[in-house]
Amino acid sequence: MASVRLSQEMRTRILSRAMDAFEVANPKWKPSNDFQSKLKAAVTESTFQKVARQIRDIISENSVSGLGLEKMGPEDYRFTALTIKRPATDQEKTDRRTQWNEDHMELNVEFDTPISLWNKPGHYSSYDCELWVNDLDNEHRTEILEYVNEAHTSRHDRDDAEKQYREQITALLQNCNTLKQLLETWPAAENLVDQEAISKMHEKVTRVSAAKQRRESVNFDADAANQMVLTAKLVGG
Repeated sequence: MASVRLSQEMRTRILSRAMDAFEVANPKWKPSNDFQSKLKAAVTESTFQKVARQIRDIISENSVSGLGLEKMGPEDYRFTALTIKRPATDQEKTDRRTQWNEDHMELNVEFDTPISLWNKPGHYSSYDCELWVNDLDNEHRTEILEYVNEAHTSRHDRDDAEKQYREQITALLQNCNTLKQLLETWPAAENLVDQEAISKMHEKVTRVSAAKQRRESVNFDADAANQMVLTAKLVGG
């Protein structure tokens, strides 16, 4: 078997493909249809949305032409995602799970279909809107918080598993000097290696097999021939 050195470039490709495999086997958290539906209901029925609608109705019904009061009221926007915030736990702070060294956790929830909400005029984006779990009414807050906590736990566990997986693969690759050593330690890695490298590793085995076939085809006795050559050399000096 020919020796194929594991170059740094080859290690990088193998690691990249190994991480791609991890992504396929461990898809990132995605809000279920049930969560999306309940979150939409919780937000649209929340106090701040009810008040926003009331303000809009009052301004619409009592606006005076020319004063521009209608521009002061909330406007209707279609959002494709919501960012739900909640205070971070002490453990999350210790593990540095918070965003940008803040003291809260954020969960971005993308919707399959947009949600229509009243927001301040001139909102900079129709893509995302932020709100705190505590902004929700009591009847929805507990259930939504459970969904949010489950999502954070799922993301936390996946991040830890991905980090551990990457570190293990990296350590293995750095401790193997040849492709043969890698495949002896981790046979499944063959699926992550270029076929050209695999063929090159088996190249010598192919030559040896061909030589054996040639000897057998002519009934060649290599041992006898070797002995003859050796004897002649000894006799001849």
